[in-house]
Amino acid sequence: MVTLGSDAGSLLESFSEAMEAPAYLVNPRGRMVVGSAPELWERLEPKPALRSTSMETMEDDERLYSVSGVPVQDLSEGTAGLLVTIRDATGPLSRLQTIDRVTLAAGLGFLLLTALGLHLYLRSSFRPLERAIDTLNALGRQEQQSGSPRPAATRSIASAWPSGSCGAVCRA
Repeated sequence: MVTLGSDAGSLLESFSEAMEAPAYLVNPRGRMVVGSAPELWERLEPKPALRSTSMETMEDDERLYSVSGVPVQDLSEGTAGLLVTIRDATGPLSRLQTIDRVTLAAGLGFLLLTALGLHLYLRSSFRPLERAIDTLNALGRQEQQSGSPRPAATRSIASAWPSGSCGAVCRA
């Protein structure tokens, strides 16, 4: 049996330069073995998924970081560890959050305007019905005061009718 070993630090540094982001090698238990910026790892304390590819967003002192991890296979097709990169993504993620907020505000504004428009439409649609009900209420009050219907009350219903003639209602 032959065991080969290599310095992971130099490979990780070149990988970090190519990705333009700090890179880390994490063992299968989740502990960092070697990294190009260990102080950032200790500050953020990321917990990436150890057996699968993962990506998450973390926040530290108003900075947003994109943490991505890819499993590293060993010779026996098992998982030897995880290769993790932490990229400062404050610019793109803050723009995305701004877009989310603007979209939410626009959606709420649209719903509010739709509700207001529906209210105004229904209010104007039911205005003739409200006038008719008010006229019938007035007629009912006049009948209670005198005890019998008056011809003037019938004329007030006829004049309140939208078409000017009340048809069979006034003939009764």
